[in-house]
Amino acid sequence: TMVTNSAAFGDDPFVDKKCPGCGTPWPASRVEGTGESSIRCVKCGTVVNPFGFEEGYTIVFDHESQVGLTMDAANAHDFAQRAREMAALPPNARQHPILLFEPHTIPGTLARLRPFIGNIGTTPSADLPDSHNAGDFGNFLVGARHPYGMSLETLNRVKTDAHLDTNEVRPGAVLICPVKIDGGGVYIGDCHANQGDGELGLHTTDITAEARVRVNVIKHLALDGPILLPVAEDLPFIA
Repeated sequence: TMVTNSAAFGDDPFVDKKCPGCGTPWPASRVEGTGESSIRCVKCGTVVNPFGFEEGYTIVFDHESQVGLTMDAANAHDFAQRAREMAALPPNARQHPILLFEPHTIPGTLARLRPFIGNIGTTPSADLPDSHNAGDFGNFLVGARHPYGMSLETLNRVKTDAHLDTNEVRPGAVLICPVKIDGGGVYIGDCHANQGDGELGLHTTDITAEARVRVNVIKHLALDGPILLPVAEDLPFIA
């Protein structure tokens, strides 16, 4: 569960960030140590992360990636000191690994793994954050004062609802997506190792992942949003 640092953003902690110290919008940042105070403004040194943890966890997987186990404070600190390596970030990734924050509030918890893709679909027809390319989360853009703010009418016209965050978007599933720009612009992100029925309270297990998809074009099919055809075992029994 995340908490926000209201001094580090304007309308929206995801897309309207600012430095609480010098006021720089979308400040460049550097890593200084570990923990929730480790992300600092390059210009003035103030802590700039807009989010922190109320509850959080660092998880290790078995070699077959079937089961995850949450770590204690000592191991979370060790992983934080080697965050980029332990997160297995791609060489060109431009992000600070969340392992730097040392989350460890529920150590010793086991959970089965079933990886899936949280954000997969086609590019919207206007510039908007991928996290907000959805009918629910996208509503935070409506009337916002930052550059991504737009009307509800515009949002409904341009979005493609790629931020599904459903655990049924996993190997074997079929996702039929709307196309709103030339070429479609398929993109993938926000992969998770496991999750319940929806990312409620932001409870999930974010991971680095490799994904392979096969893309087929269905011409003359008008869609407002995606249609998910899950694998058979994910269907309700009476279906």
